Amino acid sequence: MIERVIVFSAMQYRIANDATGELENEGTSIQYVSSDWLDSADRRGPMVFKESGPLALFDDLSVLPGVYDVRFVAGSASNGRGKSLRTQKPASARFVEEFALTDILDEERAVS
Repeated sequence: MIERVIVFSAMQYRIANDATGELENEGTSIQYVSSDWLDSADRRGPMVFKESGPLALFDDLSVLPGVYDVRFVAGSASNGRGKSLRTQKPASARFVEEFALTDILDEERAVS
């Protein structure tokens, strides 16, 4: 599934076993806002999501914040209580356009 999102940040990580030094996990963590949201009686505005994908995803995200078409694949995660949950994990991204957050900040500075 491909979804258009605004990616705010990306961070690569590598987790090694403290005792052996062996690599246990690696990837790219992203924070993004989906362009597909609906307001309801108890929720307004977009939700910020944080998901992890492959290490190579970091190279796809050259301009941040930015609008990207992100390919999501089915994944799973634990809810912390031993129950497995279905998730959508980012696999790759294609740049669409820059998200001009600085324009918004510049306007606020001019008002104050």
